[in-house]
Amino acid sequence: MPRRTPRPALTALIALSLVPPASAQSTGSRWLDFEGLRYDFSRNDLRKPNDLSGDRFSLLPFADRANTARLSAELPIPWWGTGHRLRLTWAPLSLGGTSSFTAPVRFQGSTFAAATPTTARYDFDTWRATYTVPLLGLDDPGAGWSLRAGGTLAIRDAQIRLTQGGTVQSFDNVGLVPLLNLSVTRALTSRWTFEAELDGAPGPRGSGLLDGVARVRYDLTPAWSLSAGLRHLRGGVDTDELYNSVSSTALSLSARWRF
Repeated sequence: MPRRTPRPALTALIALSLVPPASAQSTGSRWLDFEGLRYDFSRNDLRKPNDLSGDRFSLLPFADRANTARLSAELPIPWWGTGHRLRLTWAPLSLGGTSSFTAPVRFQGSTFAAATPTTARYDFDTWRATYTVPLLGLDDPGAGWSLRAGGTLAIRDAQIRLTQGGTVQSFDNVGLVPLLNLSVTRALTSRWTFEAELDGAPGPRGSGLLDGVARVRYDLTPAWSLSAGLRHLRGGVDTDELYNSVSSTALSLSARWRF
């Protein structure tokens, strides 16, 4: 099944990038960032319903790697306070493949036979709005540490789909997830910068969402920079309706344009 079109997210990102600077001093503090990711999953367990009528199984035999990308745009919001910033991010994630179960699996009222070709599809897209402010008055990585704190509102658009012959079961889950955002930036040299950031909201029994990245950035020019590092994604849900536990680490490469 094709994924929902990301037009609202892309439109918002473009609109954000076109907002004019409030003053000449803010020129160069706006940016667009394209991040390519190669995820390697160490865990992706599912069960629906999450009771004795459902069976827990792993999606790793179907797909344990995924290539994806993120698009972000950020700009200052000077009329709300010095150092206040707003970012919009579109973060899609899709993986799937064909394999077979080693034992029958009951999923959402249907039984999927063992040793029979089965196609699995797992999508977890998020659209995020992040608002941050300087922490402890530190907001100049060139002169020292830049520490920022704030919050993220993420719209989660998830889908799980199993297909075996004429048996098809699909589950969609759309909802709003509030997250805490923390970040630190430190200039290592005139061109090299260290960055670390976390979007997170831990929940009981391993649920919630933790999405963190650590990377180094190199300035090619005052306007263009490249970064490389690792991004870790962990979380899931543990309710009567659904159990899903995910853990994955990705190689992160990005290109950023400041203007």
